[in-house]
Amino acid sequence: MQVFINAQDKSYNDHTPELKATRKKFAGWDLFYLHGTDHKGNEFRVEFHLDTGQQFEMATEFAYDHPDNPKNILKED
Repeated sequence: MQVFINAQDKSYNDHTPELKATRKKFAGWDLFYLHGTDHKGNEFRVEFHLDTGQQFEMATEFAYDHPDNPKNILKED
């Protein structure tokens, strides 16, 4: 499943998008969620229900055109 939420800073109206990540701990499970408002001011919330103490990986990947990508063929030398 893919969910696309446009929360870019570049807005075509007066609304400034907000994006937050929260992990709420309960007695037997955890709730991790991304929430905020998109570029049009619409509220959103995406929830992940986790077992208590369950770890998850957060990674940053560089697209083909990003200057820090070592395989960037568009980079100027």
